[in-house]
This record gives sequence, structure tokens and C-alpha cells, in this order.
Amino acid sequence: MQGTQLRSYTLALLLITNAVRVVAAQFDLANYTLINFLQDVQRQDNFEQLVFAHNRNATEIATFGAAMKVGVESELHVIKDSRNMDESQFIRDAMVDLGIPVILLSELSKDFLKQHFSAALMVVVTARFFSYNHFPDFTLEHKSFRPDLLHHGPIYPQRLGDLQGYKLSFIMGGSDPRLIVYNYNGARILGGFAGHFLTTFASKRNCTLYEPLPAPSNTRFAPARDLIAAVRNGTVEISIGLTFPQRLSFDGFTYPYEHVNWCVWSPIEPDIPNYEFFWIVFEGLTFVLTLAIIFVISLVLSCALWQHGKKPDTLHFFIHDACLRGVLGQSFREIQRAPFVVRFIYLQIYALGILLTTSYNAYFATYWTSAPKQPPLRSFDDILASSKKVYMFAPEYKELFDRAEDLRKYTPMVQVESDYHRYLSTRNAFDTKYIYMIPTTKWNIFREQQKIFTTPLFRMRHDLCLYHNIPLGFPIHSNSIFAQKLNEMILETTEFGLVEYWSQISFMDLIRAGRLKFVDLSRKNEFRPMKVEDLKLVWIGLGVMCVAMVFVFLTERCCYYRRKRKTTER
Repeated sequence: MQGTQLRSYTLALLLITNAVRVVAAQFDLANYTLINFLQDVQRQDNFEQLVFAHNRNATEIATFGAAMKVGVESELHVIKDSRNMDESQFIRDAMVDLGIPVILLSELSKDFLKQHFSAALMVVVTARFFSYNHFPDFTLEHKSFRPDLLHHGPIYPQRLGDLQGYKLSFIMGGSDPRLIVYNYNGARILGGFAGHFLTTFASKRNCTLYEPLPAPSNTRFAPARDLIAAVRNGTVEISIGLTFPQRLSFDGFTYPYEHVNWCVWSPIEPDIPNYEFFWIVFEGLTFVLTLAIIFVISLVLSCALWQHGKKPDTLHFFIHDACLRGVLGQSFREIQRAPFVVRFIYLQIYALGILLTTSYNAYFATYWTSAPKQPPLRSFDDILASSKKVYMFAPEYKELFDRAEDLRKYTPMVQVESDYHRYLSTRNAFDTKYIYMIPTTKWNIFREQQKIFTTPLFRMRHDLCLYHNIPLGFPIHSNSIFAQKLNEMILETTEFGLVEYWSQISFMDLIRAGRLKFVDLSRKNEFRPMKVEDLKLVWIGLGVMCVAMVFVFLTERCCYYRRKRKTTER
């Protein structure tokens, strides 16, 4: 009986594809009509019902009605006038000629059946139908239409509310804090805000997570391209590795579960080297102003001495020996019985020397206890010009830089690493040798980890981002039956704040997994004595002055011997 009904459904499809013309062409039957074809099939298979299903806007049924009483050769002429034919008349004629119930399923079927057929006939026509249940295993269900059938629930119930222990296949991928896999109290835990989402979905829908492609370990997962391939070839239903859709098409992806910014994660600017403290105290305008004051005082002092009969050398008009020594806090020789003006100038030199030396010592001590930082890198051009390299994983580098042509000019600043685990170990060790590009979700973990450091090592540069608001979704089948339920749960968990909560507890998941320890990786600010290299600029200055001194000495000796020789010759 079931085979007969299935053949009757197949017969309807054959009619829609103009199977009558095919049979007539094969046997060269000029007067072979559609009703003859149905009668032959009825004698062969003895079907008990005939069902036609079509769209209201289609014209095939009207064409069939015209072909019922007309041969195949004349059918093409009848089709031209078939738009005005009554579809209900076709159903009546088919029932009379075939002697079986025939039903036309369309938008008008309900009213048509009520007007022209009795309830008993309707029961005969649709007495049996089939359904199926995909969960937990595929089963074909046979049902009978009864007057009280609707009182027991819908004819075709919603199956996705309870999957009845269905094995939902998935593949693991990605990195923390999205997915954190670890063993806790003898059970395998899927942590991270992506892992918590999948386990919550399985719990809510009453399904069992099944991993047909097990990961080698709790920390080694397949790359992103393998995750997508496993979904596309039907090996798994869903990939837990969040991925950015290609060409901004979400076909084969869920609704975006995470929106991230890819920004620079740069080391805190290092301290200025100690040997530069001697120079940066008098940097810029302060140094120029100090030299101008020394020049003015030297000029005034030289003029005052010249006025009172003490003519100085020409060099003293620019830098007087007494002024220079006094400003540097050294002793100098004064003239005896100096006039009031000269003594007043000497007093100014004393005051200036005290102000400069005390200010210099105060700034120097402050710099030594709390050293200033080097200037920050304010743009990608600054990074390109600096000695720092941006350390990136090869697939991430290709994914980020290939999408925008204007970023390719910054490729020289990138150091690409093909080994993913070496890249992770270098980044997670807070190696300040490099600059990194990380998503904002990863920064949340590093920010919490640095709270136990004496001093933070890195900071997130929200002003230096390659991309903003990147949507990431779970790869699924293009026509997955779970797509709607997954999208609904993504919206619900985001609305209720569960995604944010799972992101916050990812730090504790990493600690339970043993991948994060309370270890201070920062530098210790301990006291240390001054070393030779701290006086680098002092030694350089001393060397330059010594060279100048020797040069001047040799020049004076040469000039002296030259004058002496000329005197002897005379």
C-alpha cells in the first residue's frame, strides 16, 4: 500500500514534466491522451488516489485539462487557449474517467473541497500520509487522518525544540579566549565564550556533542581553512572556530557572534637610557636661554672691568672665565678692591650658579628615580620608521593585509611567523622585542593578567587599528536546519549579557586549564649603582675636549716656534 502511494506521488511529478509527450513519442501514438496514460499506469500499479500539487500562478494544470480529451499531436494547438479553462473541471473529469479520488492541492483547494465533495470523500482522499523524524535517528512516520488528529497537537510538529539526544557533530578550532578546552574533575570542559555557547545550545536543545575529527590535544586545533572545509564537505554540522566570512557573504555562517577590532598591542615605551639624563635636563629652549644669560653677563662684566681700567681679552666678551666658573658652581678669582658694579655682577653670578646647579641636581635626581619614557609610536608610519617589528602569524597576516591595498605599503614592518605554536609562545610570554596585532577579546585576557604585574608591559592602542568591527560567525551548512535556532540563541545570549559574562570568566577558565599562572613577568625596579655606561655622554664630552685641548696645544707650539724662527733669522 505504501509503495502504491509513493508511486502515485511520483506520477504527479511525471505529469508536471510532460511525461505524456515522452510516452507518445516513444510509441508513436497520435491519439494517445493524458487520460489514457493515467489509465495505463492505474492498470499496472493499481493506485488508489491521485494528488496534484501546483502553484496558483502555474499553467500546467490547465494544459493537462486540455490534453485529457485531445491527442498529443493536437496538444500544442490547445495550449494556446488553455488560460480560460477551469481547473476544477479537470479534476472532476479525471475522477470520472479514472474512478478514483483526485485532489488538487493549491491555495483554493480548501474551499473547492468543501463545496464539491463530502467529508467522507475527503477522508478517503487524504486518509494516509507520511512524516519523518530526524532526531535522534531518521525514522519515517505513517499517520492516518482522523477528525480528532488536530486535538493531539500539530500534524507536523516542530522537531528542533527537543533533539532527543541527537549527536550534533562539530569540530574544534580557534584560540583562547574563544575556546578553552581542559579537563576538570574528570570531565572534559569546553570553556571560553565560544565553547560555553555550544555547550549551552546542546543543553537547551537536548543534544549530544559529537566530534568526528578529534583534536590532537586540548591546545592543538586545526587551522581555520580546515575547519571550514570540514563543514563544507559534510563531515560536521558546525565549527566552533569563529571565522570571518569571505567577501562579506554570510551564506554558510551563523549570525555574527563576535565583533572585534584588530589593533596594535605595543610594549610600554621603555625608559630613556641613564646616560641621556645629563643632556635632557637642558634640552631645547632651556639650554639656549642659559647660554644667552651667560653671554650677557660675560659681556656686561667685561665692559665693567674695561671701564675701570681692567681691559679683558676679546674672548672674555663672549664667555668670561669668572662667569663660566661661577655658573658651574666653581670658584673663580676676583679683582681686588672691585667697584660696586663689578661686585654686583659677581653677586648675580653666584645667584645664577646656585639656581642652575640646584635645579640641575633636582631634575637629575628625579630622572634617576623615575625615568621618563621614550616618545610613543603614534602611527603606522612611525612603526615603519622604527626598529620595532610587528610579529604576526602567517594566515592572519595574509587575511588582514590582502583585504586592503592601502595597507600593503606597511608590509616591511611585519615579521611573519609560520609556526603557530611558536607565535603563541612568543606572544603569551610578553616578549617586548616585538609589537603584536590582537583582537579586542584577547586584550581582555592580557589586561587582567597584567593586573598582577608590578608594572604593565603592554598596552592596547585603540588609535592604531587595521580593522574595526569585524563580524565573526560559526561556519555551518548553507541550508542547515539548525541555522535559525543558532541565530536565535546568538541574539538571546547577547541580549541577556551571557556573551559578556562568558568573556569575563575566560580568565578563570585559563587558570583552571593551567595555561595561565600568577607570575609577575614585569621588570623589577630595584636600586643599582651608577655604572660606566651611565656616564657615556660625559666620557664622550671629555674625549672631545681632550682632543680639542691637544689640538690647541700643538697649534700654539707650532705658532711659537714659527715666531721664534723668524726672530732668529732677523
